[in-house]
Amino acid sequence: MMDHEGENKLTAYFDVGNAWYGGSSLKLLGNMGKDDSSVIHLYSADLPVEKSTTFTTTAKATTETSLNAVLTLDDGSTETLKGDKKVGTDWTTVTYDLSKLEGKNIRRISYEMTAAEEDSHYQFFFGNISMTAEEEKTATVSNVSVDDAEFDEDGMYAGFRLSWESDEKASYYEVYRINEDKSRSLLGVSNTECFYINTLPRTDETNQSTFTVVPVTNTLKAGKEASVTAEWPDNSLPKAGLKASQTLIGTGSSVTFESRSSQNTEEVSWTLPGSSQESADGESVTVTYDKVVFMT
Repeated sequence: MMDHEGENKLTAYFDVGNAWYGGSSLKLLGNMGKDDSSVIHLYSADLPVEKSTTFTTTAKATTETSLNAVLTLDDGSTETLKGDKKVGTDWTTVTYDLSKLEGKNIRRISYEMTAAEEDSHYQFFFGNISMTAEEEKTATVSNVSVDDAEFDEDGMYAGFRLSWESDEKASYYEVYRINEDKSRSLLGVSNTECFYINTLPRTDETNQSTFTVVPVTNTLKAGKEASVTAEWPDNSLPKAGLKASQTLIGTGSSVTFESRSSQNTEEVSWTLPGSSQESADGESVTVTYDKVVFMT
């Protein structure tokens, strides 16, 4: 539910293309007038405010925007908290001071947005809302190991079972594959000190894959990571195979041969003595024979 001033008009969507930390964001789209505010009511809650409670919101917008938190308390009163900075075009983490609400309960969380300029194609994205009573200590991961590995027949896909140790309990652990160009691909997230990677595709010819485990706190701070390297079987020599469209071919009849070679095959060449095309390249070839041929 939203309340608007002036000509403001926004519609809410979920957006999977703009996410601050994976997943999705809440996107507001529409018209925003300069200095006219819009209020979006997001959550009902029962959140006690303690001395150590921190409150942050990460967002971005197409136009610089003031983002105030509007909190409804147990007694029905509301408190408007100004953010410590304005939301810009990049992801911006805004912090709110809860000190004057210590000992009270928050029953509803809303936000008031005010754009610095008129924008008829205004977009605003909520990426993260975080209210925590106590920040976890950052953890250190060590002794990452590959406990088990399974490979398909061609050595092109694998399953790996990983485990590790952590000196502090993390909210969760992110597991990455390190690519040849040193970039990272997120494989998944675990809230325990183990992880299973299923049907991982082989992406290079090094016969190795390096995995990195990163511990993350409840405020999304990364701790000290650790890595392990897993070995793949050598599949440098491909396995040949084919399929024929028919196995008994009459004179002048055509037959199509299709490659069924292993996935690590780079090129396919055909040698077909006695056919209309005795040599060919490619995944398939269609030929005829001037004599009866039995295919076995």
